[in-house]
Amino acid sequence: MKYCPLCGKEYEQGDTCERDGAVLVNAQPGTQLLIGQVLKGSYRIVEQIGQGGMASVFRGVQLPLERDVAVKVLLPTLHSTPSMVQRF
Repeated sequence: MKYCPLCGKEYEQGDTCERDGAVLVNAQPGTQLLIGQVLKGSYRIVEQIGQGGMASVFRGVQLPLERDVAVKVLLPTLHSTPSMVQRF
């Protein structure tokens, strides 16, 4: 599954969003569940902006200061591997 990082629309196929022309990104299972959530009471997750072999990167907002931040989250498939958690 791919989705548009700008508008959030999901696509089964294709490389660009039909609404805004943005390049689609692959969605890992569970990452969409983070969008809109507030982590540690201070960081609201706005959108996924990247993904690598170990983690997904999200654009967030630090609520007390209303400034943009990057939030890196370990992929769910690696949570149970202690060496990967330590490396992350």
